[in-house]
Amino acid sequence: MVTGPAECAAELGGQASAQTFREAMRHFPTGVTVLTTTGPEGPHGMTANAVMSVSLDPPTLLAAIHRRARTHAIVRTASAFTVNILAADQRDHAELFARTDPEEDPFLRTAWEPSPVTGNPVLGRSLAVLDCRVERRLAVADHTLVVGAVAAAFVGRPDAAPMVFARREFCEVAHMGS
Repeated sequence: MVTGPAECAAELGGQASAQTFREAMRHFPTGVTVLTTTGPEGPHGMTANAVMSVSLDPPTLLAAIHRRARTHAIVRTASAFTVNILAADQRDHAELFARTDPEEDPFLRTAWEPSPVTGNPVLGRSLAVLDCRVERRLAVADHTLVVGAVAAAFVGRPDAAPMVFARREFCEVAHMGS
């Protein structure tokens, strides 16, 4: 693990190790979402924190999906996906959709309804929802970056605190100014 500038300089000659990069990124808090879509077998979803706003005009976002994730094969051919932004009190959703058991259907254990825009699952009690149409896919290293045009957006719980992931755990924002 790199611990200071001198050690970092030694790595800059080549490329940071995956472990060093992972350790550094653990200190970067991210929001927690459940990305949902619909495939031939029905609804599908995965917990994702590699989601970001790309543009406000037109509204566009990006989600990074690991190629080994079960969701990857479905999103690879889907025309739309939905980002359900989780509130701090939705840890159960984050954990449920992060599981890797292909036999377990998380949609049987949580409230959801199809989006009126894309038909993709919208999870009950989400802090906010962004319904997207796939604009572009780009393979980068072991992920696919999926760029989505935001077709619809709504805030379901404006007073709820967002869920955050940092240092290998789910947390919430301690103070949010108004």
